[in-house]
Amino acid sequence: MVQCPGCGFENLQDALFCSKCGKAISPASLPPQPAPPQEVDQELKKIGESIGREFEKIGKRIEEEARRTGKQVSSVFDETFGLAWPFITSVLGFSILVIVTQVIAAATDGPIWIGIADFVVNYFWLFLGAMMLSDYNGYFLRKYRFNWRWVSPVLTAVAVTIGFWIFARILRIIDINSRQIDLGRLPWLIDLLLPVIFLLALAIGYVISWATAISGDDS
Repeated sequence: MVQCPGCGFENLQDALFCSKCGKAISPASLPPQPAPPQEVDQELKKIGESIGREFEKIGKRIEEEARRTGKQVSSVFDETFGLAWPFITSVLGFSILVIVTQVIAAATDGPIWIGIADFVVNYFWLFLGAMMLSDYNGYFLRKYRFNWRWVSPVLTAVAVTIGFWIFARILRIIDINSRQIDLGRLPWLIDLLLPVIFLLALAIGYVISWATAISGDDS
């Protein structure tokens, strides 16, 4: 129903004149009509895009702040402990790895995790060496970025290759101790591709270093 602006009589919704006094009922007197569904969808889409852009901006700000904070923290520890800091972080990281694998092996009492835990202990020198290689590479890259970035790809490629070798050993442990999983020749294939993995990681590292040098980004 629509109300007449003159006498107040309630007329039908689509009435143009009041059936009582005859006064014209202007369109302004009619209640607002709901927007078509297509317009509502477009408006909701605009709102969603606006919210998405705001969240993207917030995410970038958080990422930049986290990166800045991480650099500040690393700088503080580097200045405080010097060359000992990468060694400390490597020992802590390896200790956590040993504790986690031993706890899982004891909790599950399964041959796979027992084999992995024993592998970590028996090859502690390899795990610790790879961690120290990575941590010292990062330390010297932070301290002497301009000159060290041409050495860093080599150390990174070595660390990546060691990581794939360890991964192949773990796959063999799983293959030997599991009745459900048959990995076939996958561990052997990874071992065969280790030289290719090293060269590929080396090439990617030098491409990144070259691109960084060209762009002048030493941050």
